[in-house]
Amino acid sequence: VPTDESISIENQRLLLSKWMYATIRDILRHEAYIGNLVSFKEGNLSYKDKRRFKKPESEWIRYDNAHEPIIDRETWDKVRKIDIASAEKSNGRRKSQPSLFGEKLFCMDCGSSLVCHISVQHRKNGNVKRYTSYSCYRYQLTGYATCSWHTISENPLKALVLSELQDYAKAIMLDEAAVLEKLKRAMALDNTEQRNLLRQEVKRLKRRLDDLERIAAELYEDKATRKISEATYIALMEKNEHERQSRQTQFDEIKARLAATEEKILSVSKWAEVVRRHIHLDDLCRADIEALIERIEVGEADCSSGKRRQEIKIYWRFIGHIPV
Repeated sequence: VPTDESISIENQRLLLSKWMYATIRDILRHEAYIGNLVSFKEGNLSYKDKRRFKKPESEWIRYDNAHEPIIDRETWDKVRKIDIASAEKSNGRRKSQPSLFGEKLFCMDCGSSLVCHISVQHRKNGNVKRYTSYSCYRYQLTGYATCSWHTISENPLKALVLSELQDYAKAIMLDEAAVLEKLKRAMALDNTEQRNLLRQEVKRLKRRLDDLERIAAELYEDKATRKISEATYIALMEKNEHERQSRQTQFDEIKARLAATEEKILSVSKWAEVVRRHIHLDDLCRADIEALIERIEVGEADCSSGKRRQEIKIYWRFIGHIPV
C-alpha cells in the first residue's frame, strides 16, 4: 500500500517531468539559490505608461548573502559556465534551414509543433540512407509526460500531399468551374441569394445613415433659427443619435460578413491558380510547401488492428481543410 510520502514523491516526479527545459534553465540562473537578492530588474516606461520593460543589468541592485543559500557557490559557478558556453556556441552557429515540412506540422491533440528528426543508416554496400521523421515537440520537451509521439515519416506524408494535389489538379483540368462550385458548397459559400440580400441590406442601412446625418443637420439649423427650443433639440438629437449608433453597428456587422464571404470566394480562385501552377509537380521542395500548405495536423497512429492508421488534416493555403 503506497504511503502518503510515496504518493507525494510520485507527484513531485510527475510535476518535474512536465517542466520545460527553458523553465529549468531560468531557475538555474536565479541568484536566490546562492543567497543573493536582486531587485529593480524591471521598471515602468513612465509614471503614466505602466508597461513593464527589462532594465540593463548595470541598473540592478544586488544584495549578496541576503539569506541562506540553497546551492553552494562552486556548483552555481560551474552551471553558469556551462550555460554561458552553450549560449556562445548557439550564437555562433549558423541558423539551420527549415526541413521540408518544418513549421508546417502540428500535433492534432496538444497543438504543439512537430520537430524534425534525421536518422542515418549505413548499409553493407557502403551506401548511406537518410530517414526523416517528425514528432510532437511537447512530448519530448516534457520528458514524455504530456501528449504522445504523433510520429510521421516524411516520405509517406510527402506522398499523401502529392496525391491530394494531383487529384485536385486533374479535377481542375477537367472542369475548373465544377471544382470551384463544389469547394464553395463545402465552405458554405454558394448561397448567391443570401449574398444579394446582404448587399441590399448594406445599401438600405447606408441610405438610412445618410438620412439620419441630414436630419441632425436640419435639427441644428432649426435650433439656430429658433424654430425649435433647446429642450426639443436635445431630445430629438438624443433619439437621432441612438438610432444612428444602432444602425451603424448593424451596417458594420453586415458589411464585415459580406466582405469576409467575398474574400473567401476570391480565395477559392487564388487556390485554383496556385494548383494550376503546380499541375505537373511530381516531387515537393520547400518552396512548393510554402506556396501550397498553410498547416498540417497530425494525429496519433493507431496500430491496434494490425495496420497503421493515422489521421492527417491538410490545411491548404487560401481554402483551409477540405473534408473528404
